[in-house]
Amino acid sequence: MEVNDPNLTCVAAWIERTAPGLSSEEHVQLFEMSLAAMWRRSQRPLGDVTVAAIMDRVVDAAIERFPILVGLRVEASGVSCLELRARTAEADGTQLLEAMRFVLVEYLTVLGNLTADIFTPALRAELSAVAIGTAHAASVVSKRKLWKRKR
Repeated sequence: MEVNDPNLTCVAAWIERTAPGLSSEEHVQLFEMSLAAMWRRSQRPLGDVTVAAIMDRVVDAAIERFPILVGLRVEASGVSCLELRARTAEADGTQLLEAMRFVLVEYLTVLGNLTADIFTPALRAELSAVAIGTAHAASVVSKRKLWKRKR
């Protein structure tokens, strides 16, 4: 990642704006919301299979670098953070934020490299709109409640 990387700049600014003062559990919720928003935005033009393949590559690289992310699962409808959420008590907040930053920047970078950066401005805009208390938050929470009911 370069110092003047627009993906890194966007993600760092987003984390600086949305993450201060949040608990580790809220960091995971924010991470889950950001992944869901970027998945949805990528899925429209690229399809589930392509987005899953890209995200799978990103998640594998992230787990190698940040063991706290072991348990992230790429599924047909997005990335599951259930196991990560279950381990939030043991998560170091700084390490968790670094892992989040890595995954988001890596996803934007890989997708940008594959598509000549056609979609990355829209994805950066989508990410910038994600924050705890937004419509994205309500969507993630309602999906989580639905999933719990199915169990």
